[in-house]
Amino acid sequence: GMSMDAMTEQEQEAYLQRLGVLVKPAGPDCNLRCEYCFYRPKLSLYPNSRRHQMSREVMHKFVGDYMQMAGMNPSFGWQGGEPTTLGLDFFRRVVAVQMQKAKPGQAIANGFQTNGVLIDADWARFLHRYNFLVGLSLDGPQYVHDYYRIDMGKRPTWDRVMRTVKTLREHQVEFNILCMVTAFSADKATEIYDFFM
Repeated sequence: GMSMDAMTEQEQEAYLQRLGVLVKPAGPDCNLRCEYCFYRPKLSLYPNSRRHQMSREVMHKFVGDYMQMAGMNPSFGWQGGEPTTLGLDFFRRVVAVQMQKAKPGQAIANGFQTNGVLIDADWARFLHRYNFLVGLSLDGPQYVHDYYRIDMGKRPTWDRVMRTVKTLREHQVEFNILCMVTAFSADKATEIYDFFM
């Protein structure tokens, strides 16, 4: 692509109108230990430290700066690791800063990728109220999902994720599914598709 310096002012404005940001405020931190996770080796880069997590001050500056430079449809994609490990209050502050810094007429979009294990009714009410689009990690039927998606105690997670599906539906949270295809699940595509249908 072309650098911003080489663009005309109109081209820069059109580019910024389409620009969204992907944010990993918890870094590689996660409450699961999925066997296939490419972040697991990264955890050793941060021994006994949470300094890599986005601080309140950095979040305020980042969100405020992006809101000012973005076009009329700023888009935030919150991912991890697992973003829910930062707690609901972190995201309440995010929305407060977004509203404080919004220009007249801006329509803010928030996407949220999660394993779903920590989502409860309070989370769901918040996600619905502020119209977050949730991506929920679910690999298919129980025996497929639990083959790799385990918690730190090596316990399966499917039951907890399915409770989250119910909670999201009860609170009318818009969500989609992110399904990891692995060597174990690749030959089970029809069964996985039927499960999701």
